[in-house]
Amino acid sequence: MVVALGIAIRDGRSIRSEREYHEAAQARSVVSEVPTPDLVRISNHSREPILVARITGVSARMTRGNGEVEHYLGNAEPDLNGVVAPGSSWETSIELVDVVNPGRTLQPNHGVDDWQVSVTFQILDSEGQAWQRTDNGRPAKVND
Repeated sequence: MVVALGIAIRDGRSIRSEREYHEAAQARSVVSEVPTPDLVRISNHSREPILVARITGVSARMTRGNGEVEHYLGNAEPDLNGVVAPGSSWETSIELVDVVNPGRTLQPNHGVDDWQVSVTFQILDSEGQAWQRTDNGRPAKVND
């Protein structure tokens, strides 16, 4: 009886894990790119449209040519008003503000040798489920 209960629990976990994997399939196919320090691109590589896309957080680490490291936080405006069709992208500008000197924003190509930008974004998939990803990590369901 104990063995049967253990097998049932394991099988239940396996079924739940497989269902969650399939539910997140579209969200895994939506990726973010940061081609320049002032632009974010959300690309839909799935076969279904994305109904909503929103950037919820941006942070950056910049290393200047002299070795100086600066940290920035940013935001993106506006959210997407429309869908991201299969095989297409949505681009939005971002403004990165210096954490130490809030009056200073990052201007692309101003002595930046190395920059890394992290983007957190949310999408609403074609089934109406909201998902969140940071960079291109594992999608997480967003519950209301």
